[in-house]
Amino acid sequence: MSESPNPQRAAVMRQCREDRRAMLKRWDESGEAVIDRYETETLALRGQLAKLAGSVKRQVQQKCEPLIRQAEERRIEVLSRFDQEKNTPSSARQKDDQAIRQAHHRAAAAIEPLRSWMHQHGTDFGEVREDAAAYGRLELRPPDSIRQSVESMQDLTARIEQLNQELHGLRITRIHDHFWFPIGGIVIGLLLAMLLLFTAGASPIAAGSTFVAALVVGIAAHFATIGPLQKKMASHQNHACDLIAAVEHAKAKAMRVSASIHQLEASDLAKKRDKDLAVIDRWLEEQKQAVAAEIEASTKDKQETLKQKLAELDQTFHQQFESNEDRMRQQADELAMDIQKRLENVS
Repeated sequence: MSESPNPQRAAVMRQCREDRRAMLKRWDESGEAVIDRYETETLALRGQLAKLAGSVKRQVQQKCEPLIRQAEERRIEVLSRFDQEKNTPSSARQKDDQAIRQAHHRAAAAIEPLRSWMHQHGTDFGEVREDAAAYGRLELRPPDSIRQSVESMQDLTARIEQLNQELHGLRITRIHDHFWFPIGGIVIGLLLAMLLLFTAGASPIAAGSTFVAALVVGIAAHFATIGPLQKKMASHQNHACDLIAAVEHAKAKAMRVSASIHQLEASDLAKKRDKDLAVIDRWLEEQKQAVAAEIEASTKDKQETLKQKLAELDQTFHQQFESNEDRMRQQADELAMDIQKRLENVS
């Protein structure tokens, strides 16, 4: 038969369990209180640090706004100057381009009457393109620069004008152009016809036939000059074409050199623009850093104080937490001993 339970011991056991649960609850609550206090104070300090950092950032932005506007104005000035200089050739290039145009204009003025005169006498150049090989046939050195090209066009213009004078001075040309043979045939025919009519007593038909024969001979002599004239023109045609081709090459060479100089100038301008913009960017960055350093220095002590408080709070938390744990462990040990004594008294 089993022993009946001891009501007094059961009551003590219930009370011991309640005391133990109360002890554990106080332990948890005391630990949570330490943690909650630490978190609250930490959040407050970190909030002050964040607020201070935000204030520093706003002050930096406010002080940097005039600097940013100043830098932007300088950028606009640099870009505007670049656009103006890029679209405005230098005085040296303007002078070179003017010299090229003037030299080619004089050459064209000399070529036009030569072309017209030769076309009038049965020779047509057609379109003559630039040809560097023409310089070899003319026994001249091709130009390598703008100055040499201008001088070459001037020399070629003088040669073209000289060729014009030579062609206009050809005797066979003068004979052909002035119709001396037809006029001479008319004059001789009239004289012969008059002599036959008034001195030899010839019939009008015979006199008219003599006049016609003289006129035909004069016209035939005129047309007989065409062949030698065309042959003479043909002998000068290749030379004239070489002169024109050399002129066109000198102009094209000068324009290519001028364009190359323009590209080089544009490249130098672009490099100068980029360098000036980089200087502005570097200046603005240095100014921003200086402003930020100045404002941060003015708040450094406050920041350091808050950081020091955070460090001290962290250290205090660890100490308080350990102290609370030691105290609660001691109270738990004391409760355990008290429970043991109470149970021994009712056993």
